[in-house]
Amino acid sequence: MKYLLSTLTISILIFLGRVSGLIRELSLANVLGSSSKADIAIAIFTLPDLFTAFFLGGGFSLVIIPLISQKGKNFYKNILYFFSKRALIFLTAISALAFIFRSYLFSILAPGIEISEFNFFDKGFFLICLSIIFAGFSSLLSSFLGAKEIFFTSYVGTFIFNSLVIFSIFFLIDSDILMSISYGVFLGSFLRLLIQILNISFLNLKLEEESIFSLEKGFYLKFFSAVIFISTLALLPIISRSYASGFGEGMLSMFHYSLRIIELPITFLILPLLIASFPSVSSFFLKTSEKEKKIFILLVLRTGIIFSSILSIPLFLFSDELIRSVYFFANFDNFSFKSIGEIFKWGVLIIPALSIISILQYLISSSLKTAFLIWPSLLILLFHVIFSYTLKEIFNFNGVLISYIFTYYFFAIIMCLNIIKIHNISFFQLISKIYLGIIPIIFSLIFSFLISTLKLNLIYSFMSCFIIFIISFTIYLLSDKELKEQIDILKRLK
Repeated sequence: MKYLLSTLTISILIFLGRVSGLIRELSLANVLGSSSKADIAIAIFTLPDLFTAFFLGGGFSLVIIPLISQKGKNFYKNILYFFSKRALIFLTAISALAFIFRSYLFSILAPGIEISEFNFFDKGFFLICLSIIFAGFSSLLSSFLGAKEIFFTSYVGTFIFNSLVIFSIFFLIDSDILMSISYGVFLGSFLRLLIQILNISFLNLKLEEESIFSLEKGFYLKFFSAVIFISTLALLPIISRSYASGFGEGMLSMFHYSLRIIELPITFLILPLLIASFPSVSSFFLKTSEKEKKIFILLVLRTGIIFSSILSIPLFLFSDELIRSVYFFANFDNFSFKSIGEIFKWGVLIIPALSIISILQYLISSSLKTAFLIWPSLLILLFHVIFSYTLKEIFNFNGVLISYIFTYYFFAIIMCLNIIKIHNISFFQLISKIYLGIIPIIFSLIFSFLISTLKLNLIYSFMSCFIIFIISFTIYLLSDKELKEQIDILKRLK
């Protein structure tokens, strides 16, 4: 019940955050459409979260939560003090560098746009750089709140941030809409940080002197590895968007609009459970036998693969309808709608691969083997840059999309090889039960295709696909004869 409530809380908060993010994108699409200003606005949104992912956000959580589970409350108090002071200094330096080299930074994020031509640039970007400090430090505090399983205040920040940006788009009327958006990003980041600080203060922690605290040997390697991994996940779509911007005005924003919808299934259905169970799974991995770890890993991995594969089928078949229904009042012409629909249609193919990557990052971190994340991350980052550049020269914009899809599957394969090495799992064990998903996947594919040919209205189509998805996944659950034993393992997390 504890994990159900935690998962439900996180799901609701992430849902609110993503829905508010979707409304933010809809507001932007309504005001700016797919234009060069929309491209710049998306780059503005990207920067605070990008630097958060680089230095503090998910990378810090992947390392610190397992260590807090291992060390206890004293470690929690000391490391909060230790990292808070250093984070402020580090983020301030990063923000200063970002402002000084702003022209170079935007030439990387959106090379197809001449950013210096816009009046908002200097003053607006100064606010964005301050937002980097607020967002980064807020992310650090969120990691500590998550380690205490205080999920509400930890995850409500995204909703607050998006709400302020939406408010800025419609009500903070400046001579330049981009300046208004900069105000919204600044105010949203500041308010999100303020709420995190207030909730940390409610814990009534007595922070020990820094001299009492010392990091374990190898901590920085684990931390750096986790940061590189999270940064890679954040950079893959940014690199693809950057290449896309070279194919004309609005191509960056169209690529972004489609990717926002692709992320939703993972965000709503898989990520909340992973986040809610991460502290307990970390404790569980410290106490259990290697055999039980293998059972748990194989259960979670194959369930995630089959679940996401079934889910991606109706999204692929109803891509155009979904995009037109989501962005129904956006300021798009037919070309924009068609382009976003095509990107989304083929982009949903990454959902199974992204599920594998998301699951394995938490399982590897729970095993305190975060250092194993660094080499696949650097390899994938280098591969994606070179492969995207090569394919775009051959296939133009389609080459960017092909590279984006292929890179995620390459990443998933490398992550699987990592988990095989860490836990001495044979390749046969890894794929031995995947065949259980063949029947439900075929069932979902056939009936989803039949529904798509009936030309029902959108509501009936999605309701029918949802029922098919539930039936298909239930078929898998009932066909796994070892499920009861594996559920018993899960219960031990309590």
